[in-house]
Amino acid sequence: MATQKSKTLHYRRATWIKKRPKTNFESYIRQMSQKLTTVADKTITIDGEKYTGCAKLKKLNPTGVLLHIVTQTPGESASVVPHTAPTSVELDVGTATPPNGSEFLDGDAFLLVYGNDVCICAGGLRDGGVRQYFSELFRKARMSDNSTQFELMKVANVNIVNLINSQGVKEIDLRSTMYEATANYSRRKHKTDGALGAAGRHLKAIFGSANDTTEDSLSISLTIGLDKRRTKSISLGENRINEIAIDLANEDLYDDYVIITNTGQRISHNEIAIKTNVGIKAKGKSVDRDGAWAELMKFYLILKRSGATEQ
Repeated sequence: MATQKSKTLHYRRATWIKKRPKTNFESYIRQMSQKLTTVADKTITIDGEKYTGCAKLKKLNPTGVLLHIVTQTPGESASVVPHTAPTSVELDVGTATPPNGSEFLDGDAFLLVYGNDVCICAGGLRDGGVRQYFSELFRKARMSDNSTQFELMKVANVNIVNLINSQGVKEIDLRSTMYEATANYSRRKHKTDGALGAAGRHLKAIFGSANDTTEDSLSISLTIGLDKRRTKSISLGENRINEIAIDLANEDLYDDYVIITNTGQRISHNEIAIKTNVGIKAKGKSVDRDGAWAELMKFYLILKRSGATEQ
């Protein structure tokens, strides 16, 4: 059995729908925790069946809050696969009830909150469920109406240049249909996508019509990466791939691309999906709480140093 699980860490920012409050998301959580002190207090019910509660809340000093949120459906059984004899040709999946005094875990999420910055390691509990949970808790704690009017947004306008220069670029993927690539070639030869257009034009020639711009469904992609074997010129290559990435992100040269930094952050057209994959010690269907929190704190520190968390 695997001792670690691969988990994806995401970065979100709490953004208010109506007006930005004088306080921040972390402050609302701290205020809520003073009013709702027990696990039962910090549990909400969704549709009268599924329960979401806070298994652990840890306040850092002077700022920052760590949380472990869990979901369960009281009385719900879990599916089980019975052991069979070597000669068996089929089996029936059964069910098992939870042990006395316990419920089966539906899903959970580990969070690190600094101000309006939210780092999430989720297992079956997504952004919408996390947002609903806190909105209901703030309402239950009788906090201001504005406290519930927020979204956990993917960050689209962080300082891309700082992110790229701080983390470096591992790889750039450009994608297009062959028709679009060849059509763009004559229009934007001097731009970054000229390489992709030239590739499309070359393939058109192989198929017998290099200048054909009729619609087709063939796709073409170009991956730009570093050749680590050429150690003497690696710094030059790093500078060039960083420059290409900055041009792509800032000058809107191409409509379908993914920039992958050396720490695994993904930058795509119209948004930066700030996330990374890590290995965390497995704990049943979930992962170790302290291990998840430690990875979230390392993740946030990287983002903070790169400037990605700047407003």
